[in-house]
Amino acid sequence: MQSPKLERNQIFILASVLCAIFLAALDQTIVATALPQIVKDLNSFDSISWVFSSYMLASTVTIPIFGKLADIYGRRRFYLMGIVVFLAASVACGLAQSMSALIAFRALQGLGAGAIMVNSLAIIGDLFSPAERGKWQGVISSMFGLASIIGPLLGGWLSDFASWRYVFLVNIPFGLVVLLIIHYNFPHQPKEKQHHTIDYPGAVLLSLGLLSLLFSAVSVGERHRWHSPQVLFLLLLSFLLLAAFVRIELRAKAPIFPLELFSNRAFNVSIAVIFLNGMCMFGVISYIPIFAQITLTRSASDSGLILIPLILALTLSSVISGQIVSRTGKYKIVLIIGSLMTAIGMYLLAGMGSETTSLQLLQSMVLMGAGFGTGMPIFIVVTQSSFPHSKLGVVTSSTQLFRSIGSTLGIAFLGTLMTAKLSSAMATIDPSKFGLHDIDVAHFQKYFTPAFQQHGAPLLKLLRDDFTLSVSYVFSVCAVLSVVSLLLVFFLPEIPLRRRNEVSMPFLNKPITGLSDQS
Repeated sequence: MQSPKLERNQIFILASVLCAIFLAALDQTIVATALPQIVKDLNSFDSISWVFSSYMLASTVTIPIFGKLADIYGRRRFYLMGIVVFLAASVACGLAQSMSALIAFRALQGLGAGAIMVNSLAIIGDLFSPAERGKWQGVISSMFGLASIIGPLLGGWLSDFASWRYVFLVNIPFGLVVLLIIHYNFPHQPKEKQHHTIDYPGAVLLSLGLLSLLFSAVSVGERHRWHSPQVLFLLLLSFLLLAAFVRIELRAKAPIFPLELFSNRAFNVSIAVIFLNGMCMFGVISYIPIFAQITLTRSASDSGLILIPLILALTLSSVISGQIVSRTGKYKIVLIIGSLMTAIGMYLLAGMGSETTSLQLLQSMVLMGAGFGTGMPIFIVVTQSSFPHSKLGVVTSSTQLFRSIGSTLGIAFLGTLMTAKLSSAMATIDPSKFGLHDIDVAHFQKYFTPAFQQHGAPLLKLLRDDFTLSVSYVFSVCAVLSVVSLLLVFFLPEIPLRRRNEVSMPFLNKPITGLSDQS
């Protein structure tokens, strides 16, 4: 079936949405290669991980709240607010004079990014019918892949030839263009006479509960273990807060996160698969470059570029799967094929070792990346199509929320497994044979620096073998999780995708010059 031709104003809005979500995604990756210069300038190494974590925590916690508020008051105002907050925080980050200030401004930037991401995906639901959304959700998913490639390269180039501060300030010109396009071209939602009740207690409890849960996860491996009193306290606090949240939501007149969503089988299967895929994808991506450096003895620069084929496969498959679903209206068989590709790719990664060739690693990554990318746009379309348009924002935010929680918990959980397995393997090495007092897993990578080369190749071979065994164990766990994800897809119902939206969007058939006057 031939897709209808886009109106001029749809093109403007769609282009601005793509730019906005690219900027938000870019700031998750661009900072990585600028961190050495940031640490050198601000003289603070011990808090370096919080430059990432503060952004991630703030964006994740605010996603469900912005999704619900946008459903009530309209996406335009919260989209504009998110862009303004994001740009203001970018300026503040670029001018930060201390690491603590930078971390605080990164959290503010994450808050704006949360509003941008959830509203970007929901706006696609406003612009297009369920049957058409797949291809455009696929294009939006590709923005994340593009940001993953461009971010580290741009961050390194700006840090080397200008200043790390431009890593944040580069957002300003692009963000202002997006802000103006949205302001003048995206219509106001008509003002409604009825009074809306905001579930403030639910919003607070949900935010604090998620914050405690994610804070416990990002703390693991840095300063504490899962069984440490600090982490156990945060997990208990999270459980109590989320239990209180459920109790309040069951009685609330207008819940911030309607629990009735969980009565829909398509929604439950989708978020379960999204959660598991988030755990596996971000966990594996974290360890492939390290595997390339230590096991395959690649250089740091080579290992930094090794993920590009995976990201390209993910990006391309997102676009292709979205197009297939939009043209056929069928998605279950596409998701089964994608999940099977992921499971096979994970299985191949789990079998890698020191004898693995570059071609074998490439094949495994491309297969896995294509599998992950296949489902990224489709699950959003499925969940959106399972509920009326009035719940579009909160449903869309749910998919983003469970993906973020899955990725955060996955990195922490798999990191704990990795550390435990490596520590157990290294305990069998007698350090006295190599002129050392002890061999500490916490400083594992220091043994591969030139200062320790004097202890000989036998020690390095033992450490490489132990590391390879540990990484293979982590990949094996991910392979099992990907098989569980594949089995869950079989329980996903095939919902007919509507060719028309439930609501009439006022800007679809109006000239672009008249949009700013609507109210």
